[in-house]
Amino acid sequence: DFYGNSSFATPFTEQDYPLSLALNEFVYLQYSVASSADLVIMAENCKATKDASFYSWPQYTFLQNG
Repeated sequence: DFYGNSSFATPFTEQDYPLSLALNEFVYLQYSVASSADLVIMAENCKATKDASFYSWPQYTFLQNG
C-alpha cells in the first residue's frame, strides 16, 4: 500500500491512482506477505513499472541492493 505521509494512517485508494509524484518527493509504502509460516521479509530491490511484470519498461527504482 502507498500512503500520503509518514503517519501511515490512510492508504491511497484505487480512485487515487495513478499517483503523480515530483522528483525527490518522499514515497511512503508498506509491504507484507500473507502466510501461516514464520517468514522474515527484507526489501532488497523495489521498483515501479507500468504493469505487474518485474521486467516491464520504463522502470523507476526506489530501493536497490538493500
